[in-house]
Amino acid sequence: MTTEARVIVEGSARVSEQDRAAYLELVKAVVAAAGKRRGCLKFVVAEDINQRNRFHLTELWTDMECLDASRFSDENRKVLQALAPLDIRDRHVRIHHVSHTEAE
Repeated sequence: MTTEARVIVEGSARVSEQDRAAYLELVKAVVAAAGKRRGCLKFVVAEDINQRNRFHLTELWTDMECLDASRFSDENRKVLQALAPLDIRDRHVRIHHVSHTEAE
């Protein structure tokens, strides 16, 4: 039985060159932790191959309850506090609710 994603989170952000290393260090920890959380099917942050320091986020979750548990956790709050002083611009995040999925 395959578990389908009912919630998709997608976003992007541009990080300054001087904060790149700090950003990557934090994001690596976030990705590793999220992958162990209940309901997380996928959590990826990848750099845009055409724009250095632009990063794209993709998360797949079984349901909104699991996503909210992750988003509002103490661990996530600490990460957001650590990210706050970094020069991160053009940030956007969208949450999509999926009613059904079709395979090709």
